[in-house]
Amino acid sequence: MVQNQEVAITAIAKIPSKAVGTLKQFDCGDKFLNEFARKQLIKNDKKNLHKGFVAIADEKVVGYVTTKVSSLVRSFLGQPGLPNSVPVLSLEQIATDVRYQRCKIGSRLLNEVLQVTIKVSQVTGVYGLQLWAHPSALNFYNTLGFSALSQK
Repeated sequence: MVQNQEVAITAIAKIPSKAVGTLKQFDCGDKFLNEFARKQLIKNDKKNLHKGFVAIADEKVVGYVTTKVSSLVRSFLGQPGLPNSVPVLSLEQIATDVRYQRCKIGSRLLNEVLQVTIKVSQVTGVYGLQLWAHPSALNFYNTLGFSALSQK
């Protein structure tokens, strides 16, 4: 774990050129998320397949989060009077390099997504934020106030 490191959060589209090359060494401990960071993170952002943020420390990408617009089936929400499909912002991936885990970078990235969700909901009618959490991450999201949904 790296301590006392200044971390900047910026949009994926604005990653400084020095930091782009550091994606090759990104390691959050999850093979899929590492490969995504190395091969798809910037490409998908440029193609508008997702948007998101990166955390940068010492000119290296040390974390990222991606989002896209999606929909959630009403039966997951258990609220009458909603349409069958409700527009939401979907948190797709969130990862922090193992050397920076437990430094609250994931929480800071998630906070950026929550702020965007609020702004988007105010101007477009997006209902909220959804994510599909890996079972090992459920406690992380529960401590932040997220609730598990189940189809009713």
